[in-house]
Amino acid sequence: MQMSPTPPRSRRPRTKPTDDSTTVISKKPRARKAAAKPAAKDDAIQVIALQPDPAELQGRIATAAYFLAAERNFEPGRELEDWLEAERRVRGPYT
Repeated sequence: MQMSPTPPRSRRPRTKPTDDSTTVISKKPRARKAAAKPAAKDDAIQVIALQPDPAELQGRIATAAYFLAAERNFEPGRELEDWLEAERRVRGPYT
């Protein structure tokens, strides 16, 4: 059995599924990434502490207060102290 070489397949352009099927969609060229410049030794790095959302902050404080109360077996009468201690711990990095 003798086989003849098959010609290479040509790529067909992508077509948009429309009624006439004649619109060709071309690929958008990729945006090139800007080359990163090495930081100079004299450039100062600025660190900005972002404040969390107030609802998220209150949730963190409540969770911390719960765990503080759990450490003392939920004995009544020290809820305010737990809350204030939790608030101090959670807000500490943001002040």
